[in-house]
Order: sequence, then C-alpha cells, then structure tokens
Amino acid sequence: MEKFQRKVKDLTDYNLRLSLNVRNEKLKQSIQGWVIYFRMADMKDVLVKLDDELKFRMRVVIWKEWVAQNKQIISLVKLGVSSMEAEGLAWSRKGDYFIGNSKALKRALSDKMLKEMGVPSAVDYYLRYRV
Repeated sequence: MEKFQRKVKDLTDYNLRLSLNVRNEKLKQSIQGWVIYFRMADMKDVLVKLDDELKFRMRVVIWKEWVAQNKQIISLVKLGVSSMEAEGLAWSRKGDYFIGNSKALKRALSDKMLKEMGVPSAVDYYLRYRV
C-alpha cells in the first residue's frame, strides 16, 4: 500500500510538468492496475482515504497550474467563488496544504467537478472490479 501511495504522490507532484489529461491517464492506469491486482482484498476504507488524498493533491495541482494570482482569481470567480474570497485565497501567503483544504477551493473544484475533469477514483474502480 505504501508503494502505491508513493506512486500516486509522484504522479500528483505539481513540479511534474504534465498536462491534466496525461496526468489523469497515468493515474487511471496505475489505479486500475493496482485495484484489479488486489481486488480480492477488502480495502474499501483504505481506498476512500486514498481518494481523499488524491482529490486534495489534484486541487493543489490545478491551483498551481493557474500560476499568477490574477489567473487564480479569475478562475475561482468563474467557478462560482465570490471575488472577495478568491482574492483572499490568491494573495494568501499560506502554503499548499492550507490552499488545498480551503473551503473556497473545495467548493470551486468539488468532487463532482474533478470527476468531470477526468480525475480517476480508486473506489469507483474497486466497486466495479470487486468479485
């Protein structure tokens, strides 16, 4: 499990310069292969935690792709966050952990939105391939 978590962390590293589509495809391949191999194990609780971590890391990756503060503000406002909240988040000097867990970013990049963007879910694959 630790090896797989390390693999997911490596693929969601925001310093890794991959497009979102390529990153999602590589994540999908890794998750799908791992889940199919270990599908006999009862691991739904572990995969729920992994999915939460994956969604958090993908929010940070998308946030980092918006690079400039003005782009971050514009993107957040387009996704339904108030301009005041967007400015506060964009000009915040707090780190990635704070930004990734902020209510505004979670609202803008909700689980549903991430799924529409193609971010894979380990739990979905597990439930699909579970024997």
